[in-house]
Amino acid sequence: RTSEPTSDPTNPLTRAPIGDETGSPTTMPPTTMPQTSPTLSPNPLQIAKPTDSPTSEPTSEPTDAPTTGQPTEEPTSQPLSPPELIELAYIADDGLPLDAYPLGECQGDCGNDDDCEEGLVCYNRYAKDEPVPGCSGDGFETKDYCCNRPSN
Repeated sequence: RTSEPTSDPTNPLTRAPIGDETGSPTTMPPTTMPQTSPTLSPNPLQIAKPTDSPTSEPTSEPTDAPTTGQPTEEPTSQPLSPPELIELAYIADDGLPLDAYPLGECQGDCGNDDDCEEGLVCYNRYAKDEPVPGCSGDGFETKDYCCNRPSN
């Protein structure tokens, strides 16, 4: 037993000078007088430090920089490759031939979203060389093509 506070926790737990179990070591430095209100800043010993690997649980504090992309269930071991682009295909126009509709991804010419398969939108182009999101090639003239909804 010591009559002065120590800087390191003891194991097993020690008794306080009045004889009560402490329950756990303290993490705060000793004070000269008991405090009646919370401190204005956190104890530097309790601030979380960055880890070298991902955590399985969400963090309680936000990160300094925003994350990008969609979260994954497991971390990837290799960088992801860009998605394969589909060549633009001009297969129909003004609703004909009927059996071409609804149009698939990177297929045209569409007049509105209803001309496209479910989940796709009609991307309106104003120049032949205007790219269609997720598609490759120039397509035909200024025809419009179905694609996944572009992100902003």
